Amino acid sequence: MGRDTIADIITSIRNADMDRKVTVRIASTNITENIVKILLREGFIENVRKHQESNKYFLVGVLPGMKEQKWIHEGLITESLPNGKNPT
Repeated sequence: MGRDTIADIITSIRNADMDRKVTVRIASTNITENIVKILLREGFIENVRKHQESNKYFLVGVLPGMKEQKWIHEGLITESLPNGKNPT
């Protein structure tokens, strides 16, 4: 069975938001780069750069300000549910 790349990215952003982190690190592949571009365009990530550590590439995304993070966290939950309802 394959990995759920979109869920992995959303979970990484949600976890970083819950821990009040400023950045989130995501493994870089062609698919993750395209997904992150969409998240950047939609405002879920403010800025992104590619980072290399020991032959492995990562995307480092900067999350929006703390005031907006709660909204983004709730938006990601809503968008990730099949029925579109917020669980809270």
